Amino acid sequence: MGCETENRATWLSKHILPHEGALRAWLLIKPRGGLEVDDIVQETYAILADRESVESIRNPKAYAFEVAQSIILGHFRRGRIVSISTHPDVDAMGAVTDAPSPERQASDREELLNVV
Repeated sequence: MGCETENRATWLSKHILPHEGALRAWLLIKPRGGLEVDDIVQETYAILADRESVESIRNPKAYAFEVAQSIILGHFRRGRIVSISTHPDVDAMGAVTDAPSPERQASDREELLNVV
């Protein structure tokens, strides 16, 4: 294990691990959109371990809770994305039309006025 990896493991064990119980309890009462508490905690550790530096983190407990919250919010955001291919008939939605856009129509009218 490299020196930086050892330092990060020591930092995590000293500043984050003591708060894991509180983090888990907090996560149990939050809406998680189907995410497992263990997965959120594991992802939180992975994100903190992967940071370039932890020097700027002044309140490690609060930061860990914010990372966990961010994981949940990201999950909810991704869940709201709807693939256009899931709609059976995209043309029926009226999204695709052969008619020129209002901007194009205005531009064409202006061009015609300048020609005449």
